[in-house]
Amino acid sequence: MYTKVATQKLELDLQAAERHGYGLGVKLVRGAYMRAAEEGYPDPIHDTLNDTHESYHGAIRLLLNRLRVAQDKTGEPVTEGNSPLSVVIASHNRESVMFACKELLDHNISFQCGVVYFGQLYGMCDSISYTLSAYGVPVFKYLPFGHIEQVMPYLIRRAQENAAILDRTTTECEIIKDELKHRLLGTHSSGEKNPGLI
Repeated sequence: MYTKVATQKLELDLQAAERHGYGLGVKLVRGAYMRAAEEGYPDPIHDTLNDTHESYHGAIRLLLNRLRVAQDKTGEPVTEGNSPLSVVIASHNRESVMFACKELLDHNISFQCGVVYFGQLYGMCDSISYTLSAYGVPVFKYLPFGHIEQVMPYLIRRAQENAAILDRTTTECEIIKDELKHRLLGTHSSGEKNPGLI
């Protein structure tokens, strides 16, 4: 969703699937960041990071609204067996995950409907993945594999693109320490019985 034409392309894909009667699977990603202007052609990337966030959240809203419309037409909750659409919300961004969860609730779509999933890279933002999983939300963790000289550049790019993840490392360490205290001593540092991890 980091390109300026991504929303238009997504809408065309949805229209084509509806027109031709096939199910559409969407893995929604924010995307890499680069600057085409340095290469001498118009930049297809959103001008600001905030524009990209808005694009991503707009796509979440568009897709979940399509599922809500399907529910309204049939009067039945969308499930793996009757949905025209399946969505993987692939994001390491805490705010985007929370936004998606709120939209699911607002659109009256079950977290366990079997057509909306979340995905993160293995080892990144595990506190988000674990919290979603604790609430019964399907989560995929993907693990790149291959020769070290192939995998490391990929992982470095992912870390650079998701610099905010590195800022959350301290927070995740605190969450882990807090959970260890809870398991060993029966209390959380916050005093809560079950503080949310996201």
